[in-house]
Amino acid sequence: MPAFSRPIPPPEIGQPSGFSLATRATDLASASGATNCWTTASVNPLGLSWPTSGAGVQPGAFRITTPPCSPPNIYNVGSAVAVNGGMAPSNFVVANPGSNTDCQPILRYYVQTGSYSAGSVINFSQSCVYAAVCDFTGGYSVINVTLNPDGTWNVQMIE
Repeated sequence: MPAFSRPIPPPEIGQPSGFSLATRATDLASASGATNCWTTASVNPLGLSWPTSGAGVQPGAFRITTPPCSPPNIYNVGSAVAVNGGMAPSNFVVANPGSNTDCQPILRYYVQTGSYSAGSVINFSQSCVYAAVCDFTGGYSVINVTLNPDGTWNVQMIE
């Protein structure tokens, strides 16, 4: 899902993170290119248009067109995920004003036990060391993950 936001200072591990965010469900481009994979951002109000089809978007990606703007108006673009009824950015880059940004999500998730403060930035490098890896990029729609008594994971890919 595309995301468009105005940034705040870079996130710090263990600290709260948040800012204004606009999201819109968008398809990924297919090999034929016939999907609604292209959205256009607006800054006032902050938002994303309904997605449309567009030529030139690489299969497996979506495109966000950003309007012209200049400092101090800097915005981020990227992907977001649904979390507990809300949306959270999963990754982003600073948008180039008046340009297209193509995002190609890698559908790989890490499952780990532990504790954290909701809304805080985690140390991904540390948290994924002994995590179960769930890779949906091969076309899987369901992955069952089980924590074994010895602390290892059993990952079952289901088509």
